[in-house]
Amino acid sequence: MPSLALRIDVQKTCEGWKAVPRVAAKVRLAARCAVAMSGVPVLADAEIAVMLADDARVREANRQWRDKDSAT
Repeated sequence: MPSLALRIDVQKTCEGWKAVPRVAAKVRLAARCAVAMSGVPVLADAEIAVMLADDARVREANRQWRDKDSAT
């Protein structure tokens, strides 16, 4: 798989994710693989942000950004 010039920010917003060994590295690898397999060209300054959260944090984000009061 070719190396992509892609910044991938992984945020662990709850304690449960902080306990998973090397979770940020695993997420970055999965994201790079997904982008590479998509065949979509990546701009030089492209970024991906991944938030690892629990249902409470997802519900809060949905409420704030999607006007939906539920976890998805």
